[in-house]
Amino acid sequence: MTANVFKEHIRNYLNAGMDDVMLKPFNEETLIEKLNKHSSQIAAPKTENKQHKSHAGKNYDLTQLKRIVKGDKTFLLDMLSAFIENSQSQLDRIEQAFHEQNYPEIGEAAHRLLPSVEQLGMHKATNVLKKLEEHYLRKETYALNEKLVESAIAEIKCSISAIVNERKRLLNHLEE
Repeated sequence: MTANVFKEHIRNYLNAGMDDVMLKPFNEETLIEKLNKHSSQIAAPKTENKQHKSHAGKNYDLTQLKRIVKGDKTFLLDMLSAFIENSQSQLDRIEQAFHEQNYPEIGEAAHRLLPSVEQLGMHKATNVLKKLEEHYLRKETYALNEKLVESAIAEIKCSISAIVNERKRLLNHLEE
């Protein structure tokens, strides 16, 4: 298990004799799939369709987070608040670094934000943050790609806004 997403490192792990690689963060279904792949003795649970009808049209999916909080609505709201605060902080960091043309800093901020975005099922934001990591995280040389950074900033803003609205909706529902 690793948080290292660089293809070269993963290839090295496999070439060194590892049977498989599982990237963090992971969910229970991924773990079971990997275990099943390498052991015939473990039964996989029935999995739900990844795109639930209730999440259609949304750029996030709280299913995994709701499993973690186990029905504790206050904890769910706290987790969403923490996401909003952390995401806004990392977004500010990315915008400042972009203004200063500090692309390695953009890669670091994207790397810090990525697990939270993945946890909330934000596939578009996840993809664009992974691209920022690929381009700018711990690289000695890199190609400047302003459009990529601008699209990442726009997607992160959209994601934060969606979670702010969802938190408000949940809070209103809780107060009823």
